[in-house]
Amino acid sequence: MDERVFLRKFGPGAKQIITTVSPGEKKPVKILMRISGDLDTRQQMQLQELGCQIRTTAGNVVTAEVPEGALLQVGELDFISYLEIAQPLFPEAKANQKSSKEFENGSN
Repeated sequence: MDERVFLRKFGPGAKQIITTVSPGEKKPVKILMRISGDLDTRQQMQLQELGCQIRTTAGNVVTAEVPEGALLQVGELDFISYLEIAQPLFPEAKANQKSSKEFENGSN
């Protein structure tokens, strides 16, 4: 893959995994992809052949789990325009949830 395409197509977390993980690594990672158009059956099959488990599709945005070792191959598909590692939208919500459970249990 051309380095310019690599730099444009992958988010920082995905780049880090791609450059440090062996191609056969099976550990799943949650990803967010922007695709060209809507995801069709052929494209779904291509993703599944690479080990992707598609979670959500909303227009041209797809969430999935993919083996770390297949990230580069997924990003090389012609219909993928951008791929990044999924991040919690509200990471502090989990901490607040724990705090409220501790409060309910009398820990605070």
